[in-house]
Amino acid sequence: MGFSLLENIIYRNTYSCIEVTQLNDGLVLNNLVTQVIHSDLSIVGAETYTSIDDKLITNAKGKAHHLIVNNEEVIYKTVTKNQYDLNKIVQEVYPSVRSEDFYYQYFIADEDVHLFICQKAYIDECIVDFEKHNIHITQLSLGCSCIETIIPYLKLSQSLNFNNYKILNPGKHLEIIPSSAHSYEEYYLEGLTLSSSNILLFSGALTLYTGKENQTISNFDVLENKQLQNFKQNRLFNLALPISVGFLFVIAVLNTFYYTHYFDKVQHLIQLSEINKSQREAIIEQDSIVNKKQKLFEDVIHSTSSRSSFFINQIAKTKPTSINLSAIIYQPIQKRIRTDKIIEIFKNNIVVSGTLSEINELTGWIRLLEKEKFIKNISIESVSNQSRQSSFILNIDLNED
Repeated sequence: MGFSLLENIIYRNTYSCIEVTQLNDGLVLNNLVTQVIHSDLSIVGAETYTSIDDKLITNAKGKAHHLIVNNEEVIYKTVTKNQYDLNKIVQEVYPSVRSEDFYYQYFIADEDVHLFICQKAYIDECIVDFEKHNIHITQLSLGCSCIETIIPYLKLSQSLNFNNYKILNPGKHLEIIPSSAHSYEEYYLEGLTLSSSNILLFSGALTLYTGKENQTISNFDVLENKQLQNFKQNRLFNLALPISVGFLFVIAVLNTFYYTHYFDKVQHLIQLSEINKSQREAIIEQDSIVNKKQKLFEDVIHSTSSRSSFFINQIAKTKPTSINLSAIIYQPIQKRIRTDKIIEIFKNNIVVSGTLSEINELTGWIRLLEKEKFIKNISIESVSNQSRQSSFILNIDLNED
């Protein structure tokens, strides 16, 4: 039988069978584990336990199990007739039995119906005991009913011996005889050597592997489906949990990495913003200082311009018409202007230059200017005589008020 990838992951290609039986009036739990290796179902482990101990719990962990209840709690009957309706067969063989209180199962060999029956309460109790220890039962067989799975492959005519039963003429007219005798025998199946103690267990594991695709009919299909779904959900949860935790851990690590990365970036931007803010405040402060100085400068310029205009206007008004002015320089520069050097000027000073025809006119004009209150002193810096006109330069010192 070919399982899907998901089913192979769920079952891990491992199929186990647990047999509940008795030996010398004591409880015995036989366990056989098989595994699909290179497309062949091979036996990888076989153990016998007297109780559900720690070793069985460890070995059974995470596996699906076929449970064979093969002890005195199971009753076997053979019905030789052409009646295959399960409920009718049970009512005919056990007319006093309440069918709802029992699990029953049968398979057909030739014209015989081989019927196995067991109380539901006992089966349910067994399953609950296993489930308490996380041992998941997904299939159930009563007595030796699952032996029907491998009989066609044995190709033998001699009897089969295993716990509590003996099968006569398996290759002809099959006959099942309850038996308490235990003898060791070996059987061969497709290259496998099976002993009398594990042939029934291997048949159960094979039934689990093939999905119970045989002629066995029972009234516990609903129970098996429920158990199978519970196992799959539990298995998927156990598989998904570490993956989910790992995924969340990776997400958390990545989130931490990105958070740290962007946190550092944000911190850098915050620091840069603080620096820019400080620089902006400094620029605003400097701009305010510059604006104040500019305003002061403009006020001074405006004031100086108004003052110089007044002085120049007064000087021009007193000038005789015979004197021609070529320049009036207010607060002339002392030295040539140089980069990064303070401009030095002659404060409160006016230099007047021009031409005239008579020197006497210059003297009279100087006397007239000296009467102006804003003039402190007037000195003749130079006078040069030419053919018709003379040029002059006057240096006028102004009062500071």
